[in-house]
Amino acid sequence: MITGKSAFVYALVVLLLGMFFVTLAGIGADSIWNDEYMSMHFAGWPSQGLDFALIFERIHASPDHEAVTYYLILALWTRIAGWSVFSARLLSLFFGLLAVVLVYRIGCDLRSKTAGFGAAALLGASALLNVYLHETRMYSLWVLETVVLIWLYWRVSHGNWSRVHAVAFPLALIATLFTHPLAIALIGALGLYHLLLARRGNNWKWLLAMFIASLVLYAPAGLGALAMANEDIASGARTLAARDTVEFMLDLGRGLSNGFGLFLLLPLLSLRHLRRDQGLRMLSFVGAVFLSLIVIAYLATGFVSHARYSLPILPIFALIGGIALTCAPINRGAAAVVLGAWCVFGLQAAPSFKSAFYHVQHQDVFHLSFPFEQLVSTIRRDANEGDAVVYEFPYHSWALQGVFDYYMDGSNLRYVLSDTLRAAGTWKATIARFEHFIGDADRVYFALDRTIEATDFVPEYERILGARFAHCERLWDTDQARVDKYALSEALCSSDG
Repeated sequence: MITGKSAFVYALVVLLLGMFFVTLAGIGADSIWNDEYMSMHFAGWPSQGLDFALIFERIHASPDHEAVTYYLILALWTRIAGWSVFSARLLSLFFGLLAVVLVYRIGCDLRSKTAGFGAAALLGASALLNVYLHETRMYSLWVLETVVLIWLYWRVSHGNWSRVHAVAFPLALIATLFTHPLAIALIGALGLYHLLLARRGNNWKWLLAMFIASLVLYAPAGLGALAMANEDIASGARTLAARDTVEFMLDLGRGLSNGFGLFLLLPLLSLRHLRRDQGLRMLSFVGAVFLSLIVIAYLATGFVSHARYSLPILPIFALIGGIALTCAPINRGAAAVVLGAWCVFGLQAAPSFKSAFYHVQHQDVFHLSFPFEQLVSTIRRDANEGDAVVYEFPYHSWALQGVFDYYMDGSNLRYVLSDTLRAAGTWKATIARFEHFIGDADRVYFALDRTIEATDFVPEYERILGARFAHCERLWDTDQARVDKYALSEALCSSDG
């Protein structure tokens, strides 16, 4: 028999299964892009051993001085599950599922099982969260850490804790700070709430000491991140990521509302309970301060403008919304309709939601929807060891090189991105480099990017290929790219030749 209490558990299981299958469909739907490759690079790819020295060396050598928590977890995970795109992205899904389960628990602790399930549904069906459940990046871990911090803080500050909680809380603080440079905004918001508004119980001083100690430990890394940001501001190195104020606010609202602005009004239903509900007061204060700090970071830098930098607000928004649905003057049927509409909007929008937050310039540089895996697999199936592959991607090879390195790994093929052949704008030197690269190959595969206007080098490259080789066939021909196969003779056109 399904009781009222168990009904929420069954509904939560259905929600988790829905998240799982929606995300599972997206895990293999697109190729990795530069940021995902960098995650695997920092985690030690393609090494099969667990080399912490290599991991820290790569992170330290990065101009971005990336945080380490996610990369260490990814390194451990890939030693078990392997370096495939599927397994690497699956880790992000597990983080998201755990976050939803824990949000349900927090909602139950703060208010009721109804509030817990409402919060779980609002987080689990968030289209913005679902984007990062199938991406090899730290953002779903950051959401999970936000939930863990709120849960541990609430238990310890209210005396409902054990030694495990006492040990876990400072560890969670440190792990979160070393997950993303902007995590300090979240820790700062929670610490400020503790300092100004929290009840001065027996554990108040201990919690304050933990906040201070974690910030002191993070200070060297935080100062390094600040120095990096100052350099980027001075050099204008991140102008590609810049948005104007209107775009920034619209993106933030779109990310919080599943693209339907009326959902932003949901937390307002809880305002009349704000004064007497301590949990609601904590969530509202932390959420407001965190968003304010993100806005300040945007105004100061101009490039902290992507919605992903505000992801920790999602579980806070979900918890406030879950509580709002239980204290609003509406019946359960109306609340169910609201949650149902949220889930429909979120899960339907999830597959294409990512593209709404990137400019055309991002698409041109990073080729976010380009079928790298399918294109490279087509070439690898046809080519023999020692064949040459030229990828005619005329610009921004820094954003594509790692992706090709990943998909070409283990192929024993020679390959080059044509952008790397450029010789400081010298035509003859560039052509000479191209001729040298294809010089001793029996077969050449020439892949042309059709998403960007071709350069003047392409006709000359094709003239050289046509003069030296026989054109065998066109292996790939889509709106995004084409791949032509050349061989020294028609006899060599066969892969067995």
